[in-house]
Formats: sequence, structure tokens, C-alpha cells
Amino acid sequence: MTSLTKAQKRKLQGLIDRCGKAHDDAYRAQKALNNFSMEIWGVAPSDVDADYIIDAVLGGCGMSSHLPVEEFITEMERAT
Repeated sequence: MTSLTKAQKRKLQGLIDRCGKAHDDAYRAQKALNNFSMEIWGVAPSDVDADYIIDAVLGGCGMSSHLPVEEFITEMERAT
């Protein structure tokens, strides 16, 4: 078993906790975005394979690049 110092264990636990919280926050935000999209367009971006939104907003290709609301609307209208 790998032996870590107390400082390394604290650092590792902090990283684990940060990742878990970030995942939970992202899950809640994505669920809210999907619910909103379903109210407006009847589908979520992933339901219609809106790749530009998935990549830019949901980090489908790594880090999210963000997306102006006008582009989000255009992409959802194009996909539906």
C-alpha cells in the first residue's frame, strides 16, 4: 500500500472533496438546464445531439468554452 504523509493525505482528501463537490454542482446545473430546455423546446440538448451546446456548455470535449444565450437559442432551434 502506498504510504503518504499526513500533509499528502490532507491534500489528497481536499482534491477528492473538491472533485466531488464540483461534480455535484455540475450535475445540478445540467439538470436545471435540461429541465429549462425541455420546458421551452420540449427536449434537452443531449436529446437532440446538439453537439455545439454539449461541447461548449457541458464540457463534452474537455473544458467548457461558455456560450452566449443567443447562440444557445440558435443551436436549440436548429436541432429541434
